[in-house]
Amino acid sequence: MSKNDDTPQLLTSNTLVFQQTSSMLSNDFRIEDAAGNLVGQVLTTGGVGARLFRGSRTFDLLDERGNLLLHIKDPFDMGFDRYELITPDGSLLANVRKQFSMMRKRLSIEMPGLTLELAGSILEYDFSIRTGERVAAQVSRQWGGVVAGLRGRSRYSTSFDPDAPEPVRLAMVGALIALDLMRAKDARN
Repeated sequence: MSKNDDTPQLLTSNTLVFQQTSSMLSNDFRIEDAAGNLVGQVLTTGGVGARLFRGSRTFDLLDERGNLLLHIKDPFDMGFDRYELITPDGSLLANVRKQFSMMRKRLSIEMPGLTLELAGSILEYDFSIRTGERVAAQVSRQWGGVVAGLRGRSRYSTSFDPDAPEPVRLAMVGALIALDLMRAKDARN
C-alpha cells in the first residue's frame, strides 16, 4: 500500500498496537504503530449524564493529527449487539454484529459488497479477520504490564494484510474497538 502525505498513518501502518486507556466513564484507546508512535486514538463522546445511566455509546476515532476518521456508535438494540461505523460525512461504512454461536463469540463486519468474519479465540484476543479463506488481519494479545492487567485494560497487536484497501482497514480498526466495547459491556452485565 502506498502512502502519501495526506493519508493517516493509522491506515498505512501494517502493524497497530491498541492500548485501552479507559476510566470509569470512558472507554478510550491509544493506537500506536510498531515503533510505538501515536497514530490514532479513540475518545468517548456524549454527555456524562447519559454515560452514567446508559454507559458509553458513542466514540470518535481520530488520526495522529486529531482529524476525525470514524464515528463508532452503539445504537440501542434488543438481541444481538451491533455497532455502526459512520464516516465523517455521515455515511455508513460498516456494521459490526455479534453473530449467534453456541460455543464461541462470533462477529461479522458487514460492508457494502463485503463481509469479514472474526475467527479464532476472540475472548482471548488471538484471532484473525477473514474474508472467505483470505486473512485480512491477525490479532494477538500483548502483555501491557501488571497495573494495566489489574485494571482490566487490554493491549493487543494487529497485523494487516499489506494489500488491504483503506476503507477495509478503517472498518477493521472500528470493529476491533467495537469488540473491546462489547467485551466491556458483557463484563458489566
